[in-house]
Amino acid sequence: MNSIRELFFAMAEYQGNTFYSDVISFWSNKQNYHRYLQHIAENIIEPEDALYITDAANWELYALSRVLDILTCSLQHSSHHPHISLDEYIAFAQSIGLSCEQPKEFHPFFYEIMDVKVGTDPFLLHAVHYPALFLGNLLINRGGATITLPYEQYPIQEIKTAPIYWAYTRNNREAHDLSHGWGHNSQWRTSFRFDFRTEKGLFYNIIGKDSLNHPDQQLLTKLHEDNISLDEAIDLVRYRQLLYIHKKDELWPYDYRLFEPHTKILV
Repeated sequence: MNSIRELFFAMAEYQGNTFYSDVISFWSNKQNYHRYLQHIAENIIEPEDALYITDAANWELYALSRVLDILTCSLQHSSHHPHISLDEYIAFAQSIGLSCEQPKEFHPFFYEIMDVKVGTDPFLLHAVHYPALFLGNLLINRGGATITLPYEQYPIQEIKTAPIYWAYTRNNREAHDLSHGWGHNSQWRTSFRFDFRTEKGLFYNIIGKDSLNHPDQQLLTKLHEDNISLDEAIDLVRYRQLLYIHKKDELWPYDYRLFEPHTKILV
């Protein structure tokens, strides 16, 4: 099995008009990638298993996330990437062994905020542009959604355009990713972000070294030095963006992890 990086480069170089059949379908048909992902799934059953994943599997999941970033960009407006339809996106995901899920209510674990409409009900799911993708209980890629927010309470334009983290590329907003700034080979040794859903609750960025659930004085001092509040750090980990303040400097949320019990899940 070749790394999915081969598909990433083929996508970047493609110049034709039948992108899905020439590149996506062609690649998936000649690989046993679904078996490789199934092997990873068998070794990552509990959230703690992510701490012991091999570097090779970790980096491969990251490479997969970059491919999915490119594909979902083609499902957004004003994309310069080759076009892929929603049906083709779902077909590709299922061909490599991922499950597609589309909750009927908005939650940042499952959906990225792609757009915002003015509405009286906050965080009402207005439209789903593509589903969330899972490998077992491991979130591989969030879905894309349009939500409603009351303009009296939320800075809607800032939320729509705020920089998004743990993202390789986006069409209409700044994206920040740990691979950015590294060389051609080094960037592919970036860690995947591990988010799990369990019967107990939701685990965000399980490999993060600093827990936001029980912040000690050292962490609070670090947040203060980084000019970010605890609530903003939580928003960054849950939404992967800020909701209220559009800060100009690039932030560093990658060390934070969060557990959200089902009994306390809030939008």
